[in-house]
Amino acid sequence: MRTYALLFCAAALLLPRVYAASAPTFNVSPTNLYMDAAVDGPAPASQVIVVNNTVADSTLKWLASVSGSGASYCTVRPGQGTLVGQSAVLVSISASVPAQGGSYSCTVTLSGSGSVPKATNSGSVNVNYAVYGKGTTPPPPNTMPPDVPEDLSVAATGLGTVSFNWHNGGDSFMQVAGYDVYRDGEKLAVTGLNSYQDSGLETASYHTYAVAAFDAYQNTSARTPPMAVTTFAPTPLAVPATYEALYQGLRSNIATDTALLNAQWTGVKYPVNYSATLTSVNDNGGLRANFTNLTAVNQELNGLQALGINAVMVSLGFPIFDQNFYEFIGQTASQAQQTVQNYENFYQLVAQDIHGRKDSDGKPMRIIVEANPLLTVDNPGVTLNATGYYQSLSFTTYEQRRSANTVTTAQYVQPDYLLVQSEPDTDAANCYRPELNTPATDVAMVQLIVTNLENANIPGLHSTIMLGSGMGAWQPSWEEYLGTPGTDTGLLGIVGLDGIDNHIYYLTGEQSSSGLNAELNVSLQIMSSAHAAGKFVSIAEFWPNKSLIVGESNIDIEARTTFSFWAHLDQEFMPMMFKLANNNSLEYLSAFNDDLFFAYEPYAALPCLPIYPGSGTENVVCDTSILNAASAAADLALGLGQFSSLGTSYQADITTYWLPH
Repeated sequence: MRTYALLFCAAALLLPRVYAASAPTFNVSPTNLYMDAAVDGPAPASQVIVVNNTVADSTLKWLASVSGSGASYCTVRPGQGTLVGQSAVLVSISASVPAQGGSYSCTVTLSGSGSVPKATNSGSVNVNYAVYGKGTTPPPPNTMPPDVPEDLSVAATGLGTVSFNWHNGGDSFMQVAGYDVYRDGEKLAVTGLNSYQDSGLETASYHTYAVAAFDAYQNTSARTPPMAVTTFAPTPLAVPATYEALYQGLRSNIATDTALLNAQWTGVKYPVNYSATLTSVNDNGGLRANFTNLTAVNQELNGLQALGINAVMVSLGFPIFDQNFYEFIGQTASQAQQTVQNYENFYQLVAQDIHGRKDSDGKPMRIIVEANPLLTVDNPGVTLNATGYYQSLSFTTYEQRRSANTVTTAQYVQPDYLLVQSEPDTDAANCYRPELNTPATDVAMVQLIVTNLENANIPGLHSTIMLGSGMGAWQPSWEEYLGTPGTDTGLLGIVGLDGIDNHIYYLTGEQSSSGLNAELNVSLQIMSSAHAAGKFVSIAEFWPNKSLIVGESNIDIEARTTFSFWAHLDQEFMPMMFKLANNNSLEYLSAFNDDLFFAYEPYAALPCLPIYPGSGTENVVCDTSILNAASAAADLALGLGQFSSLGTSYQADITTYWLPH
C-alpha cells in the first residue's frame, strides 16, 4: 500500500452564501493529487485539474499561488487566466524532484484576482508528493481510464440552447477530474461539472452530444452513446403563452425522433394493418343502456373507413362478461345473466359490422380487441366502475375470472387479434392488483389466460384469432416482463402467445430527453426481440401525449390533447410512426385518439381553462367538460362527413404507406 505524508491542507471550496447573481464562483476538480518520484529518477508526469466558473453571467479573473512544504517544487501552468460564464480551463500541476527522499505537500490556491464583483469563494487542490530514496522504484503511474459517464440526458432549453447533465461513472483509481463534451462528433468543451449548456445554436437545428470522463493523469474513458436533440423553434402565434414551453419541448422531441427514424427508414413498405380506436364501443364508457342501437357505431366506422384504415381497436375487457360483477353491483342473478347476454349480443353485432366492411383491397376489416380491465383512475363520471369488485377478489380469483372473461370475448367476438394484457403497471394501479408490478406474476397470469383459451377449443385460435400480450414502452423492468429470445423466459417464453404488443405515448419517456432514447428506443428493442422469438409485433395504442411532467394526471393530459393548436404537431408525429411501423414489420398500428381525426377543440372556445400545470384533481370538472365538448364536436363532424386537418393528413399518410395485404 502506498504511503503519503500527513501534511494535508483541506480543499477550500466554500459554499457560497447570498451574493449578487453575477458574482463568479470557483469549482476545482479533483481536490487532491498524488505524485511519486525517486531522488535519482525523472520528475513525475504532470497532472491536471479542471477549474470552472459556475455562474453563467459573470467573469472570473483568477491567480494561482502555491504554499506548503513542497511549494518550491510545485509549478502551476497557466498561473492565471479569465473564465467567462460557465467556462472551464485545464490547469497543469507538475513538480521537480527534491534532493532528499521524504513526504512533501503543496497546496495550490486559486483566488479571484480583479473579478468584479469579487468571487464568492476560492478553489484549491492538495498535492501529496512521495519522494523515494536512491535505488528504489516508485509505483507505476495510473494508466486506467475512468468509467464511461452514465445517464446522459439532453434537452433543448431555448431557441438556440441545449442543456444536459450526466452522472459520474467513477474512476477505480482516483477521482474523475473532468469531462470532454462533444457536439456532432467534434470536441466542444471541457468541464469539471456534471452538466453543460451549449448556446448560440441555430433554431430548430439537430445535434448529437456525447461526454467522456478523464482523470488527473489524463486517462480518458470511452464516450457515452450520442444523444440527439433539436433546438427550439419560434412558437406559432396560435399557441397560448401558458403552453409555449410545452409546445416547444414536444416539437423538439418530435423533430429529433423524426430525424433519427428518417435515418433508419429504408423505404421498404410492409403490409401493416392501419387501425384506430373505436371509441363508441369502448367498455370504459359506462353501463350500456341500449344494446340494439348501432347508429353511433356505424357512423364512427363510416368515418374511419373513409380515412382508409382497415382495422379497428376495441377496448373490451374484464369484467364486461362476468356475471359475478353485475351481482356485486346490485343486480339479481337473473338480471346479471341477462346483462351479460346483452353484452355478448351487442359485441357480436359490432363484430359482424366490422367484418362485413371491406378495405381498399376488398379484404374484410379486422378487429383488434384489448381484453384489459376497466379503467378506474382518472375516469370520472362512469357508471360502470369496478373498483370495489377488484378489491373484493383474491388475486387467484381475479386471475380466474379475468381469464374466463377473455375466453368469452374470444368465443363471441372472434377478433382477428386478441390482446390478453397490455399495460401491467396500469392494471396494478387501476385494478388495485399490485401483484402485476412483479414481472413473474404478470407473465404467469398471461400464461394462465393463454392456456385457458387453448383448452376452450375455440375455432381459429392462432390462425384467425391471433393472441398477443405486451406492455407500455414506459413499463419499469420491461426486460423482465418481455424475457430473452430462446430462453423460455417472460412473455417471449409463452409458446401459445403469437405476438408482442406495446404502447407509445410519451415522446420524452418522462425520464429522458429524446423519445428515441426512452419510449421509442424501448419499443424498438421490444419489437426486435419479438421478431427474434418468431412472434409478430404490433402497437395497439399510440399518440403524442401533451405532457413533459412525470406522473401528471391522465385526465389533464386527455383534455389538453384536444386543443386545436396541437394539430400541426400531431401531423408531424404521424409519418414518424408510419415509418416505424413499416421499418419494423408491424402487424398493425393503431392510433388512440380517433376523435381528433374529425375535430379539435378551438382553445378560444373551450368551456373552461384548466390550471396548467396542475397539481392534483383541481381540473377534473373542467377536464370532463372539455372532453364532453370534444366528443360532441367529433360526433357532429362524423355526421357531416368532415375531417380535421389531422384526419386529412392521416388519410394521405395511409395512402403513402399502404401496401396491399
